[in-house]
Amino acid sequence: MGFIHLVAAMGTLMFYGILSPDNEYDNYTTNYYLTRIALVILAGAVVAFAIRAVFFLGDDSYF
Repeated sequence: MGFIHLVAAMGTLMFYGILSPDNEYDNYTTNYYLTRIALVILAGAVVAFAIRAVFFLGDDSYF
Protein backbone atom coordinates (compact mmCIF):
# COMPACT_ATOMS: atom_id res chain seq x y z
CA MET A 1 0.00 0.00 0.00
CA GLY A 2 2.88 2.35 0.68
CA PHE A 3 4.29 1.57 -2.76
CA ILE A 4 0.99 2.49 -4.36
CA HIS A 5 0.91 5.85 -2.61
CA LEU A 6 4.54 6.53 -3.50
CA VAL A 7 4.01 5.88 -7.19
CA ALA A 8 0.74 7.83 -7.17
CA ALA A 9 2.54 10.79 -5.59
CA MET A 10 5.27 10.59 -8.22
CA GLY A 11 2.65 10.53 -10.96
CA THR A 12 0.88 13.49 -9.39
CA LEU A 13 4.13 15.46 -9.33
CA MET A 14 4.66 14.57 -12.98
CA PHE A 15 1.22 15.88 -13.89
CA TYR A 16 1.81 18.96 -11.75
CA GLY A 17 4.99 19.65 -13.70
CA ILE A 18 2.99 19.45 -16.92
CA LEU A 19 0.15 21.61 -15.57
CA SER A 20 2.27 24.10 -13.62
CA PRO A 21 1.63 27.75 -14.50
CA ASP A 22 4.05 29.76 -16.61
CA ASN A 23 6.32 32.13 -14.74
CA GLU A 24 5.84 35.02 -17.15
CA TYR A 25 2.33 35.71 -15.85
CA ASP A 26 1.81 36.61 -12.21
CA ASN A 27 -1.72 38.00 -12.33
CA TYR A 28 -3.67 34.75 -12.12
CA THR A 29 -7.03 34.83 -10.39
CA THR A 30 -8.10 32.63 -7.49
CA ASN A 31 -10.35 30.58 -9.76
CA TYR A 32 -7.35 29.75 -11.93
CA TYR A 33 -5.44 28.35 -8.98
CA LEU A 34 -8.48 26.44 -7.68
CA THR A 35 -8.96 24.89 -11.11
CA ARG A 36 -5.25 24.06 -11.30
CA ILE A 37 -5.31 22.40 -7.86
CA ALA A 38 -8.44 20.43 -8.79
CA LEU A 39 -6.77 19.21 -11.99
CA VAL A 40 -3.68 18.09 -10.08
CA ILE A 41 -5.78 16.20 -7.50
CA LEU A 42 -7.80 14.60 -10.31
CA ALA A 43 -4.59 13.61 -12.10
CA GLY A 44 -3.33 11.98 -8.90
CA ALA A 45 -6.57 10.04 -8.55
CA VAL A 46 -6.32 8.87 -12.17
CA VAL A 47 -2.73 7.74 -11.63
CA ALA A 48 -3.66 5.86 -8.45
CA PHE A 49 -6.59 4.16 -10.20
CA ALA A 50 -4.38 3.19 -13.15
CA ILE A 51 -1.81 1.66 -10.80
CA ARG A 52 -4.56 -0.26 -9.02
CA ALA A 53 -5.96 -1.53 -12.32
CA VAL A 54 -2.58 -2.59 -13.68
CA PHE A 55 -1.04 -4.19 -10.61
CA PHE A 56 -4.05 -5.66 -8.84
CA LEU A 57 -6.57 -6.10 -11.68
CA GLY A 58 -9.52 -5.11 -9.55
CA ASP A 59 -8.51 -6.97 -6.39
CA ASP A 60 -10.02 -4.75 -3.67
CA SER A 61 -8.45 -6.64 -0.78
CA TYR A 62 -5.47 -4.28 -0.81
CA PHE A 63 -7.58 -1.12 -0.43
